[in-house]
Amino acid sequence: MTTGNKALRKLAVWLRGQRESNGRPTYRELAERSGLHATTLQRAASGETVPSLKTVRAYARACGASMKEADALWKQARCEQRRSSREGGQPAPSPALVHDRRDLSAALRDLYERAGSPSFRQMEERAGNHRVLPRSTAHRIVTKQTVPWDRRQFLGFLRACEVPVADVPCWLDAWARARAYEEGRRVGPTSSRRDDRWAPTWWRLASETPMAKRMLLDEARRMSRRSTSGSAKQGVALGDGSTWPRWSRN
Repeated sequence: MTTGNKALRKLAVWLRGQRESNGRPTYRELAERSGLHATTLQRAASGETVPSLKTVRAYARACGASMKEADALWKQARCEQRRSSREGGQPAPSPALVHDRRDLSAALRDLYERAGSPSFRQMEERAGNHRVLPRSTAHRIVTKQTVPWDRRQFLGFLRACEVPVADVPCWLDAWARARAYEEGRRVGPTSSRRDDRWAPTWWRLASETPMAKRMLLDEARRMSRRSTSGSAKQGVALGDGSTWPRWSRN
């Protein structure tokens, strides 16, 4: 393999390893098990280009391999591919280091890429519906033309990128800091009561970090329980095994 994409090389080695540990079936045999063409499967394990997620999953399934590991390796390869296609620049900040709108925009695009760069149609579906995160808005966020200023839309974007529920509070904090900076305000216990009185309710909750974390996690757990007690179509599976329920249309 001559690729400079280390994550792609790791994916290809893993695919070959799964074939070896499964008795080294021919690619024609794998094609019969997976329903894909033998050439497609062979190309996926060559490490020349990043294969589609559908191909990686079919290859893993034919070898009886872990789908979770297959998804994770593919996302890493896809992310590195997109990053290498762009010109060099400053790395995106982590949520804890987000300070302003520019930081938040870069962090959200990085989050999108680490999620495997799903299509904007997929993002709209994962978020719940077009009222939460229209695909056109998702495109503008990913291309750094805008950022979500509505809490519901921001959470919809996180859900579309399959962010684990436990990680949501730190992202909410990042969003609150960027929002406060743009409005010329500071977030935290030093904020005056006068500022809190005129601030909207959702903004006060986002500004009070401990309360935001507690309320958001409680809400996420309640929503997760409701979705898992219903049909599978009511929620969107996350990478860590938990589920983001779909938003109500109301």
